Amino acid sequence: MLAWIARVEGLIKGVLIFMMLLGIVLATVELGVVLWEELARPPWFRFTAAKFLEFIGFVMMILIGLELLETIKGYLKDDKVHADVVFLVAMIAIARKVIILDLDKYEAGKLLGMAAIILALGAGYYVCKRAGGAEKSLPGG
Repeated sequence: MLAWIARVEGLIKGVLIFMMLLGIVLATVELGVVLWEELARPPWFRFTAAKFLEFIGFVMMILIGLELLETIKGYLKDDKVHADVVFLVAMIAIARKVIILDLDKYEAGKLLGMAAIILALGAGYYVCKRAGGAEKSLPGG
């Protein structure tokens, strides 16, 4: 019974990695298409500030996908979720949100909440690295 569960788990992990890779590749191709369409439109080779922020948000989304892929690879290799990689994914995600943030759409409480999340993630990452980073992993299963 345990061997069967391990095989199904392995299959699911393989499918997850394949889907993650496919998603990252397709998102990268889409980013290239969007960039080309934007630059090929008159006035040629010019970005508005809003389009540039949209582009940066898209790039950050792809980076989040790559970091998640790294988390899955680490889990497959060591059968553990590395806490430092999880912190990095969370910090990249919140950085993406801050970069594309429209300050006029959020009230002060939500902005303070985001600031608290950023501080907590930074402190957590610092503690994780001080404690040994990847060597001190969270159990993954």
